[in-house]
Amino acid sequence: NSSDIYWSSNLIGCHECIFCSNLENASYSIKNKVYTREEYTEKKEEILRNPLVFERYYSEVATT
Repeated sequence: NSSDIYWSSNLIGCHECIFCSNLENASYSIKNKVYTREEYTEKKEEILRNPLVFERYYSEVATT
């Protein structure tokens, strides 16, 4: 029942999450931190459009 999930795992009923894991019924989260819809949208666009920003987030998650 999750939607608009990117590079995440083990989410249940979540919406708009990036680099998250083990969440339930969360929305607008990046690395398991919840943001306002506006903040999330801004960060999401930056992550998806800028390869250097994506790589930074990805490497942080991969090393934790």
